[in-house]
Amino acid sequence: MKIAVVIPCWNEAETLPKMLDSLIAQRFQDWHAFCVDDQSTDNTAQVLQSYQAKDNRIEYVRRERPPKGGQTCRNTGLDLAKDAEYVCLFDADDAVAPYCFEQRVAFMDTHPEVECGVFPMMAYKRTLHEEGSPVYGIQSFEDDLEAMLYLALPMAISTNTYRTSALQKYGIVCDENLTSLQDSDLTFQVLLSGMNYAYAKEAKADYFYHITNDGVASTIVAKSKWKSNVYLMQKVAESVEAKYGNRYDQQLAIYYALIIRKIGINKDACPSLMQLPWMRLHTVFRLRTALYQFTRVEKLWGAFFFPYRQKENKYSAEWRRKMAEERLKLTVKSE
Repeated sequence: MKIAVVIPCWNEAETLPKMLDSLIAQRFQDWHAFCVDDQSTDNTAQVLQSYQAKDNRIEYVRRERPPKGGQTCRNTGLDLAKDAEYVCLFDADDAVAPYCFEQRVAFMDTHPEVECGVFPMMAYKRTLHEEGSPVYGIQSFEDDLEAMLYLALPMAISTNTYRTSALQKYGIVCDENLTSLQDSDLTFQVLLSGMNYAYAKEAKADYFYHITNDGVASTIVAKSKWKSNVYLMQKVAESVEAKYGNRYDQQLAIYYALIIRKIGINKDACPSLMQLPWMRLHTVFRLRTALYQFTRVEKLWGAFFFPYRQKENKYSAEWRRKMAEERLKLTVKSE
């Protein structure tokens, strides 16, 4: 097969048809979708089986091994897609443009040196072209790693199309320890692995991400996620320092401050935060964190992390401005 898409599914019976219908409507025909059901408790399996009966390019797969979660489903699908030339990772509650695969395959075919192509994605809450909603898959800053550490995300899990051989070459898989920030981890792996990636700068937006209030991303601040977030903090710091030494030390401080803001006041998380190797090497930052957790007042985050908040606010404002400009361009292109 030319291009495969892996879609993790959990209790998506109502939203899946939108994604599956958009796949069937693709102008490019040589594709296969591995839809991995995370042992849903609704009618997700029946929906997938009915679509599989209509179009055998849609394959229903049930997750059989632990742990439960989207990352395991993605890795299951990636194993099945290993013979495809290209592979994408999509979500079950979104949709793609009819030209999505056509555009992505054409770009990858004409750029054989590119191991990962990055394509524009438009996010929305109510209507597709609403103002103020984010766009991803565009290069807003010169240094993508710095942007990631400032949480100014240049790409997301669904913006990328990989050469399957490149994922195997660099050993990139979805980290099954993570229950949140899964997009970020995959992007960090791409940026730090040495994979040759490129933005499809002339491409039209081909993926439409529906922002909801009940997905993994919306629960990132939940207390149940703190272990995953602390784990990723350590993983990111170790990976960045292994490749660049202390070059990104200031950016890592901002990254840590921003993730601590997401974790919030959590007495259970504090001991783990204090034991992070990066934290133990940065005494002043560690003290700020301890005082913030001790006060148990989330509104004081800005006071305790004032130097990092200032720089992040400036960077974030610039990111929002550039996203607004790009959203206007993408809206015109898609009309």
